Amino acid sequence: MSKKLKRDAKSTSSLEEIIESIEKRNKLIRIADRSPAGWKTVEEYLSNDLASDSEDEKKIKAAETRAMKKYHVDKVRFKNYKSR
Repeated sequence: MSKKLKRDAKSTSSLEEIIESIEKRNKLIRIADRSPAGWKTVEEYLSNDLASDSEDEKKIKAAETRAMKKYHVDKVRFKNYKSR
């Protein structure tokens, strides 16, 4: 294999990794945009790596539920603190 082909293969591999990374980031942005809890949902989604890709929708819903509970608790805590 010539040096040029090796370089092209390495470049292609690097580009594929970059594209995959961007697609993953875009997915996280869409999840955050659609959730009332925003990035807290994404944090919960990323913290649970046990679910497989086939269970992705369930994983997102569970992450959103956990994030909303934390969002509500944080909101109540801040409200109580502010009123003192």
